[in-house]
Amino acid sequence: MSRFFDIDLNDKRIPPNFGYRHQSLLSLEHALEPIVPRIDHLHQYIKEALEKCHFPSEHNLTHDESASIYLYTMELGAHSLYQLLNNDLRSEDPSSLTPWANYLKLFEIALTKLPKEKKRLWCGTKDNVNQNFIKGSEIIWRSVSSCSTTLNIIKEFLGNDTNATLFMIEAVNGRNLSGYTKHPDENEVLLGPGTRLSVESDDLKLNDGLKVLHVVEITDKNNETLPAVINTISITSKPETLTDMKHDKRSIQEFVTYCRDWHGNEFPKQDIEQFQQEYHEHSPIWWYTAPHFLYSVLEYSLETLDFEAIIKLGFFILDLHEQLGKLHSERFKKVKGKLTVYRGQGLPKSDLQKLKSHVGGLLSFNHFLSTSPDRLISIADARQAAENQESVRVLFVITVDLSISSTPFANIRDLQYYSSHESILFTTHTVFRIERIQQMDKESRFWQVKLTMMEHNDGYWSSLTEFMRKEIQGPTEYHRLGLYYRVECFTYDRTNDQCQACLSYGICLKGNIHNDKDFFYVYVKNVILFFFFLHFVRSKLRKTGVENSLLIISIINQCSLLFLLLKIIHIILESNGNLFHYNTFNLFSSRSHVKTTGGRQTFKEVFKKQF
Repeated sequence: MSRFFDIDLNDKRIPPNFGYRHQSLLSLEHALEPIVPRIDHLHQYIKEALEKCHFPSEHNLTHDESASIYLYTMELGAHSLYQLLNNDLRSEDPSSLTPWANYLKLFEIALTKLPKEKKRLWCGTKDNVNQNFIKGSEIIWRSVSSCSTTLNIIKEFLGNDTNATLFMIEAVNGRNLSGYTKHPDENEVLLGPGTRLSVESDDLKLNDGLKVLHVVEITDKNNETLPAVINTISITSKPETLTDMKHDKRSIQEFVTYCRDWHGNEFPKQDIEQFQQEYHEHSPIWWYTAPHFLYSVLEYSLETLDFEAIIKLGFFILDLHEQLGKLHSERFKKVKGKLTVYRGQGLPKSDLQKLKSHVGGLLSFNHFLSTSPDRLISIADARQAAENQESVRVLFVITVDLSISSTPFANIRDLQYYSSHESILFTTHTVFRIERIQQMDKESRFWQVKLTMMEHNDGYWSSLTEFMRKEIQGPTEYHRLGLYYRVECFTYDRTNDQCQACLSYGICLKGNIHNDKDFFYVYVKNVILFFFFLHFVRSKLRKTGVENSLLIISIINQCSLLFLLLKIIHIILESNGNLFHYNTFNLFSSRSHVKTTGGRQTFKEVFKKQF
């Protein structure tokens, strides 16, 4: 019964660490082996759960999956499994979850197979929570939360305690334990770790003295976003640009300072200090796979194209990229044949349609790509990922020709934080060709996408990447990274991301403009030359009928963004007055017929006349 009052009352907005999702599926007994010393007679309780759990299951739970739920609901006093698990889920020490990794994997997969409850739920606490739950605030319950659909079950336990608080939860992703719990009369519904809630009202006092807090579950309708359908030349140049960037001890210090200010300093102080003090004691792969704030910052920056965050993380991206490159050279240099790996994830239906329309085209993931050589594990990952009707389950089947592969990737099992499973990690923005898309097992929401890794010796690839290298030339690594974003923003369908990418580079230019006028002229020139290049390609497509070229089409569809770039240039000019002068700017051809009257003319005036 006390499960319903084991609530995360901390004012946290830090999501829990989900490193356990990469674990292999084990039996319940093997999964809980690390917990045996902490719970007396645990083997006996596991045996009871296996004997009394609901199996066979109409929801396709395995025997061990069903028993994992039954065991969670068993009340074992102060050392109940759920109490120990939830305490560790709330802990700010990431290592506390390590012993639970295999059980959490089994338990979470079991929950995803259960019916989803979109209804009002109840739970409570005898503590005063006024301080942490303020109207309009957002909270994250890092632990598993037991709720009931029956109000009286919760009220009876709370009684008339004036300090007690009743939570009324408008849930979307609750999992109904009916038939799977040891206490079927309690109408229990579970909310998984990491549930996000919005506080809709300050506490209200009922006539019987109870206080009620109304909270609403926040859902991310975007699910996992589709890896960008990409412009090959821009993507290829990004790792090269980052590799060129030089880093020293100050880079780590600057990143640490940046994290301390991250969205209100949400990361545990000891995690940040540990990273600063111990960065060189572990490998980049270890840090990347550890249940640590670093992974969250890295994924955020690469997915959202956050210019500032990527610069701050440049040292780590470079270190991880180089370690993968070294491992790739050592382990695959003399290996022939083909390697097949898998990745399961959820995908919005709209993005699946984009994939279908671009079969034969190119695809890139905007992050370091984690895959598995185990097809069954990846299928399980896909099944638990897509939870709403607007998303589908996708199994990416990736084939790599080892005899010609040059893009860095490696098996990181011996180097990662959790070493119980094999994982193949590809460097960021690896490019693949979409070979085939087909439905799996006649299930409308499960699709298989077959990909082949692209290689740099492809003729089409080489000519385009060479063009891009010339386009992003600049005096420093940061200028080249900025120019990369100038082109990268063309490849997305999300208008906000496009504007943000352009604006980030505009801000970067504005900060350096007084010391680097010549580079600014080159930038404007490249924008305009690129505009004419796109129109040239468009005319060629009309004549040759190469409508299926994903690369060129994706650029052409974004031509209008060049005018946004020019607008940003105009804003910068406005903020810098008469800094630029026509007689120092040799951009336009003689056909421009720009005339000077009285010697010097500001670049702003020239710019306005030309555009």
